Amino acid sequence: MKKTTLPFGLALLLLIVVISGCVQEQPQGQETIRIGLIIGTTGSFAPYGEMMLHGAQLAAAQLNEEAGYEKVILIVEDTQSKVENAITAYQNKKELFNAFISGQSGVVLALAPLAEADKKILLNASAMTPKIRTAGDFIFSNINDSTVEVSAMAGFAYEKEGLRRMAVFYQNDEAGLTAKGIFIQSFTGLGGEVLGEESFVGDATDVRAQLMRIKQLNPDGVYLPAYPKNAGLILKQAKELGLDTKWYSWDIEGNDILAVAGGAAEDLVYSTNSLDFAKDLKTKNFAEKFQQQFGAMPTIYAATSYEAIMLLAEAAEKTDGSSEAMKNYLYGVKNWPGVSGTTTFDSDGMAIKQVAFKTVKNGEFVLYEGGLND
Repeated sequence: MKKTTLPFGLALLLLIVVISGCVQEQPQGQETIRIGLIIGTTGSFAPYGEMMLHGAQLAAAQLNEEAGYEKVILIVEDTQSKVENAITAYQNKKELFNAFISGQSGVVLALAPLAEADKKILLNASAMTPKIRTAGDFIFSNINDSTVEVSAMAGFAYEKEGLRRMAVFYQNDEAGLTAKGIFIQSFTGLGGEVLGEESFVGDATDVRAQLMRIKQLNPDGVYLPAYPKNAGLILKQAKELGLDTKWYSWDIEGNDILAVAGGAAEDLVYSTNSLDFAKDLKTKNFAEKFQQQFGAMPTIYAATSYEAIMLLAEAAEKTDGSSEAMKNYLYGVKNWPGVSGTTTFDSDGMAIKQVAFKTVKNGEFVLYEGGLND
């Protein structure tokens, strides 16, 4: 049988046609929006960083599906939870975007002056230090800072829990030090007494000495601003030492604390932004899509990062896409409906959101009774 061949030029043309038919072409006149994501997806910040990454990925996928082409491209850099790595990542990739997302207090504060000098928008989606408020005109935050959330926890412990004598066991970094100071000021300002304070470094594996000193104080409760794995270790060793007290923290939700602490995490109370899956349809749909995609329920950091991508993409699309125009657009955002509640940026680029209090019951994270702070 005679073998039939096509001329090379015709064969190449057909190949191009076949390939182009399988790829979504970018509509003429529509530009791609590139957004940086400089976060720690490994290291001590990983429980938060992974949630931030997945939230951002879900938002980008949704926007791209709606557009019918790759409208949003994420430029992801893992800092390994180290400030020096974050600075290097920013310097290496800053020419690729006009806006980027980050988190972790020390990282955000290190990147803020660089972004401000370069006129790049930095939208924080997890760091809580109040210092972000004065970090610059191009620096925004889509999550409560410690002044809001930690003060609310101090009030909750004093007024709703009836605690009068507390201790503080804090992680010795920018976030932990800030939270410790605000909690002590707020709790004592209400009339409570802080009996003592202890600290630990992020990679600590044995905190029994600090826990024994806290045990001797016999406090009504302990405020514990720490990352999930560290908090899990502390709770586990506290239980082993027979330190019987109530424990309070910032948002430590995730499998990491449960994997380390086990049953010792039961009844821990922590503060977070409100994610009302039961009442808010938008939040419920977001949670269902997130769980289907990533096999876990989203935390507040997944929600704020999802919103951050949506906000930055909207700012780029409704302006000329320059960082100056996007900055001005964000300052005009009022009552923007997101999945973690409405967002309004004040004159410092900070968002204030409702605080919720949750607890661990039977190995699950649930809303504490009367846990919405109005």
